[in-house]
Amino acid sequence: MEKLFSCCPVLEDLSIHGNHGFYGLNFTVSAPELKTLKVQWTTHGDYERCNFYVVAPKLENFHLWQYPSTDCFLENAKSLVRVTISLQDHFADEDRLFAIRGTALLAVISNVRYLSLSAHCLKGCCLPVFDKLSRLELALCNCYYWELLKELLRRSPKLEYLVLELKDIICSTAPSSHQWSPPESIPICLLTHLKTVSIRGFKGKLDEMDVAKYLLNNGEILKMTTFYSEDLFRTKEELKMELSMCQWGSKACQVEFFPAKKTKACHF
Repeated sequence: MEKLFSCCPVLEDLSIHGNHGFYGLNFTVSAPELKTLKVQWTTHGDYERCNFYVVAPKLENFHLWQYPSTDCFLENAKSLVRVTISLQDHFADEDRLFAIRGTALLAVISNVRYLSLSAHCLKGCCLPVFDKLSRLELALCNCYYWELLKELLRRSPKLEYLVLELKDIICSTAPSSHQWSPPESIPICLLTHLKTVSIRGFKGKLDEMDVAKYLLNNGEILKMTTFYSEDLFRTKEELKMELSMCQWGSKACQVEFFPAKKTKACHF
């Protein structure tokens, strides 16, 4: 494969899909003109590690779907603009090392403007500062690691668009240890930059409502907050009433409820 890349000096778009067996793999992608890279690599069972090394100084778009036994290393990633990272792991025995590798990867791509992240086991205290981040899409499994959301808000001072996706995925961490508690100080992005919030998979649970109220109460320039709901724990009218009783930080903010699988809005 490395010989093949050397014969493609103007390669700009590359997708790599596959899986490996019992033996480890070291794979180098070296492409001086590469702008978009997608890597989707799966493993089955307790196999040797698979390592991807990427040397692409003009890389702008990077999309990675990886499992615990797969690592990806980026060299000279200063041109990155849009990144998607899905770290597929939901087992406690993998969490510690997997979290370390995941935060190391995020440190390399900390200059991006658009980030889509699905990795519940990452530790918020180890995250880098995302000085340029404008849009964040964050997927949380049903153990709701809210600390990760709080740290990402704190470390993204210029965040304008926030999308939360609440997923029903079984994880080994007890939900009781992951309830929402407000940060000690209000993140700068809520006071100065955050314009829209979307929450997908919203059910109206206690911690979900606490998060929604916090964002509404402290988002001083919020223009729109949208909930995509299905199988609500309470009626939509009750949720509307509770949210409307909050003292919103932005008087111009509009709140809308959409059914998860429909397009017609119910707003107030």
